[in-house]
Amino acid sequence: MNKPTLSRKLRENNKAYPSSIVVVLLVVFITITVFLLLFAVKTIFFSKEKKDFNNTAPIESSPKELEEVKIKNQDNKTSSYTVESGDTLYSIGIKLGVDWQEISKENNLKEPYTLTVGQKLKMPVSKK
Repeated sequence: MNKPTLSRKLRENNKAYPSSIVVVLLVVFITITVFLLLFAVKTIFFSKEKKDFNNTAPIESSPKELEEVKIKNQDNKTSSYTVESGDTLYSIGIKLGVDWQEISKENNLKEPYTLTVGQKLKMPVSKK
């Protein structure tokens, strides 16, 4: 009879060893993948800073700025607004507290409601 060598004994006793390493590596790989996916989803959907995918700067006005515009219009007793870059009827309406459709009617604007920078718009009289 052949006497088993040390290497043969080790191979016979540790047949499950290579598959155990594969399982551990697979679990580690899956864990890392799931973590990265969750991190990516959290970053995209739950970030405090909203992303603008149209490469346009968002129009942000503080309540103080909006109040200043309203006061300026009331002080000057003007009922007009000069269109600035990036303005839309909707954004002008928000700035001045006027419905954009009323602005459209007052100025006889029809779809697609194209505005040009420097254009003077008559503002409807506020019902307040």
